[in-house]
Amino acid sequence: MPGRTFAIGDIHGELDHLRTLISRLPDVGRSDTVVFMGDYVDRGRCSREVVEVVRGLDRDVGCNVVCLRGNHEDAWLKVIDEGWPGFVMPPGNGCLATMRSYTGADPDAPRTREELIALLTGRFFPEETVAWFRSLPLWYEDEHAIYVHAGLTPDDDGEYRHP
Repeated sequence: MPGRTFAIGDIHGELDHLRTLISRLPDVGRSDTVVFMGDYVDRGRCSREVVEVVRGLDRDVGCNVVCLRGNHEDAWLKVIDEGWPGFVMPPGNGCLATMRSYTGADPDAPRTREELIALLTGRFFPEETVAWFRSLPLWYEDEHAIYVHAGLTPDDDGEYRHP
């Protein structure tokens, strides 16, 4: 019998919500898969911790874990590679909360000039986190469904390929 697949999307730095979701999963085993649909960071105060929990879930719970890339991970890669003030500046995107979860700064303090510079470059992310963002596939397919954060665009040949 094939294993079950559970899909979880858009955690956005909400560690308590993630822990609640994980605690409500039925007993999962080696044949089961949990697919995270992306958007691990931004908005909530615990982006760093969410990334750590998601990355260690297969070890901690004993199931298969697939992590997909969401538009917020894509956006941070664009910030790091070429800059994108239009993403990091709007308060509603929650980028300041993400930075502060990685730097340990007071989440309620006024934003400083140094923080603004760090936000505009994304250089506060550890190298291994950036590498993980880059490694995340855009989609996953199993016998149950095709899983994707927000859609796919075909390449010039009309094919959908992993990056």
